[in-house]
Amino acid sequence: MLAPAVHSHVATLWLEIIEKSLPAEERKGFLKKISPPHNCVFIDPPKLNLEVKPALDSTVVKRDERIVEKQKKVAASLAGVGKVIDLLIKSNLADKKQYLEPLDGVAKLLADLQHDETSIRKSLILKNIKAPFNDTLKDLSSSDWMFGKELGEKIKAAKVLQQSSKDLKQPAKQLSDQGKNSKNSRGPPQQSRNNRGNKSTSRGRSYQQKDRQPLKKNN
Repeated sequence: MLAPAVHSHVATLWLEIIEKSLPAEERKGFLKKISPPHNCVFIDPPKLNLEVKPALDSTVVKRDERIVEKQKKVAASLAGVGKVIDLLIKSNLADKKQYLEPLDGVAKLLADLQHDETSIRKSLILKNIKAPFNDTLKDLSSSDWMFGKELGEKIKAAKVLQQSSKDLKQPAKQLSDQGKNSKNSRGPPQQSRNNRGNKSTSRGRSYQQKDRQPLKKNN
């Protein structure tokens, strides 16, 4: 079910932008004019940590920058809606609810979209980070930096843990040698078993030879 129609001028303007995009200069003007409230700087796209950027290919960095440009538009839109909401709350309008409800819904959707874009950025970056640092980064929350402010300390801790694991791990060659020794200790050498088998065979042959000797006649 569709909502009531908006003003025809608004509909025409939206259609033109969707088909041809917003002119670059006009876009820059809006982004510059509509800045986040001082208590909502978190709506801006998080910056890529300096420790991570050098580890990424240029194509990955450029793709991340393209998503950041989208997030800047989302942040400006959210800031603009927030400004209107604040003005309505402070106004003396008798019926604010009819204005606040749709604006509140728009603001929540924009905030959710910003979260989704940040999650997409993180997943695309993590695909290009090797283990075990991948596991370290994926659990870190974003702030004004993609992977938090204390990423350097987290990476150092991951390096120490990786080195400790290598020091504790027993070499594969030594483990295989132990396995061979344990197998050999289960029974006598193959050669000894063969020797015993040869002895028993020779004994059987000697018994057979004795049995085949002719009986002496009684005089």
